[in-house]
Amino acid sequence: MHALQYFSLLAAASAVLAQEDALAGLVTALESLGLNGLAGAAAAVNGTDQGLAILQALTSGGNYTIFAPSNEAFAAVPESVSSNQTLLASILSYHVLPGNYANISSDFPNVTVARTLLNQTSGLVDLEGDRNQVLVWATIDGQGTLLNQGDGTNVTVTNSTTFNTLLINEINGVLLPPPALDAVLADPTLNLTGLAGVVEQLAGENDVQNNPFASGEELKGFTLFAPNTEAFEAAQSVVATLNASQIANVLRNHLLNGTTVYSPQVAIENAPQVITSGGQTMSFTSNTTGTFVTVGAGSDANSTATARIVRSDVLVENGVVHIIDGVLAVAENDEQAADEAAESAASVAEGYSTMATETAPVGQPTNGAANGGGDGNGEDAGGAAATFLPSVALVTVGAAFGFALVLA
Repeated sequence: MHALQYFSLLAAASAVLAQEDALAGLVTALESLGLNGLAGAAAAVNGTDQGLAILQALTSGGNYTIFAPSNEAFAAVPESVSSNQTLLASILSYHVLPGNYANISSDFPNVTVARTLLNQTSGLVDLEGDRNQVLVWATIDGQGTLLNQGDGTNVTVTNSTTFNTLLINEINGVLLPPPALDAVLADPTLNLTGLAGVVEQLAGENDVQNNPFASGEELKGFTLFAPNTEAFEAAQSVVATLNASQIANVLRNHLLNGTTVYSPQVAIENAPQVITSGGQTMSFTSNTTGTFVTVGAGSDANSTATARIVRSDVLVENGVVHIIDGVLAVAENDEQAADEAAESAASVAEGYSTMATETAPVGQPTNGAANGGGDGNGEDAGGAAATFLPSVALVTVGAAFGFALVLA
């Protein structure tokens, strides 16, 4: 018995020493690349659960991609963040992606969306099925560029190298986890004050029933097609004729509840239809002028509306926002269809917990490298680049696409 305990302790001690050696090797490698800020942060978070999980992943021998902030970028991080090891570990996890995304400028020339190590345990993510948060990048002027960061600016890859099985992309900024929806609506660089005003009006008029954004639990994973302010101004004559309940229905038909759909999943040929939170059919088309979203079906102009996506993949802690140039002014509401779509999305989300680690771009059914959709700058997303599984079964296809489908 004592011998077994001895060998167990010896094995545990050996594992700890191996982990420490691997960490030391990683820190030394980062320092040799001149990334002293990241090296210091990696060592600092080793005492936290999330930090330890990151370092264990990076020293496991698996393929990972690190977006490594420069020393200048780290120097700009407030002390309130750099001195908070738990928060710092969460932020670092948002810079690490399972998988090798080498040559992102050539292999992924369009908008690409991929999962990071930032997960729900951080308290900064609340996606459906407890999925990890994503990063969005594209190629702009030949450089890998991370899109939709914080104040609307982009972060650029300035240099790339490898260490063992790690791809290290040096970047000129620190990536911050996506904020809450209200912060996105209030961001002046996104031009969404019209939508923010309507949401605020509904919230002030009562009315959880009439406010599709009232329940945080309802929005655990969502996709919002958000009209910009010019779109609301152009539609003012129509919106002015609607009561609060009808306006709420219009907003519901801009919203997919319980499912997060990114641009590579819609900016493709024959993109699948979905059901809105208002129970209406939503479909997508792409051509040389961009990607368009349509709500409703049939020839009745009052029951259909179309708008163009002018900025894609604005990330939120519990979903994604795509900015559009028109109001989808369809006030119809089919509660049964909406409930069935939400149940289907919840069923698909339950399966995510059993999925293997995602090491390929979102929108790809396998772990092979492939291009995402979009035009390379996060705006006017268009083009057909992603490939999907055939429609062999609703559940299988739903899991592959990551959202509930409507069979045509």
